Amino acid sequence: MADTADREGWSGSNAGFVGLRTVVGMATHSPSSKTPKLVAIERRVATYESVLLSDVQAAELLPALRALVLDADPSSAADAAATLSSACRFLADVAPDVGGDLAVLLTEERVARWSHAQKRAGMNEGTLKNHLSRLARLVRVKGGLPARMQIRSTKKAADPPLDMVGLLGLVDGLDADAVAAVVAGAGAGLVVPDAVGATVAVDGTRIVDAEGGEHVVLDPWVAAARAVAGVTVSRAGWGRAMTAAKRDGIALSADRLRLTWTVSLLGLEVPVGLLIPRFGLTRRAVDKAVAHLGSLPAGTAAGWLRG
Repeated sequence: MADTADREGWSGSNAGFVGLRTVVGMATHSPSSKTPKLVAIERRVATYESVLLSDVQAAELLPALRALVLDADPSSAADAAATLSSACRFLADVAPDVGGDLAVLLTEERVARWSHAQKRAGMNEGTLKNHLSRLARLVRVKGGLPARMQIRSTKKAADPPLDMVGLLGLVDGLDADAVAAVVAGAGAGLVVPDAVGATVAVDGTRIVDAEGGEHVVLDPWVAAARAVAGVTVSRAGWGRAMTAAKRDGIALSADRLRLTWTVSLLGLEVPVGLLIPRFGLTRRAVDKAVAHLGSLPAGTAAGWLRG
């Protein structure tokens, strides 16, 4: 009887631990409830090893990366492995020798800079786009967003801001004047038709419109702007950009570029009261952008807007 009681006591205690793990989000599936596909995905993630990361980097980064990939809802074991492979390819280039913090290393800005470096190094365009697509999903999930966005309302929702990583992947394959049109919009808030005739400054930090007005390029876009320094925005270039975007499944429009820029601008740690006059923002544009700001530090414009 004592042996039975001991086993029953252990069972009750273990149930409590399972409940605690469920509350903190560590384990939400019992072994019997897992599908064969989920079991295969978890096994593939748990056993994945990278030949690109050093032992020290792997010890520091792989545990958090494995958890993030599972949170990103891979569609199959192969998808999970491909996502891990893309992430390790990126981390091998950007992580310090001692490893580092995945949350600090895996950001839109770092991915954007890495994308440009790989393009210059001659990485195959299709390979780079696949890497960027997987990295974008991880960045999205790390930021608390769903792995896959779904609109359930029957009412047509307003188009959200464009994904910066996807946009940078798009411009890598465009002609110079098409790139200039996208950079002017997403990087400086200057969109067609107002952007027609504008020129990218030599240092990539400004767009000079046809009237001589200067528009500051946000930091994540400076490298792309510098690559097309001196190029003038044209309607034809903008048309080619939209055609290429449609081919890649991106709904590119002047309104979405402007919204993308506004959201990026409001994410800066600058009081919105200073941003509005400095960049010519309208209250309507700000109101539209606030819905897409998500969770941002209290010091950002989102915090100022929300009191």
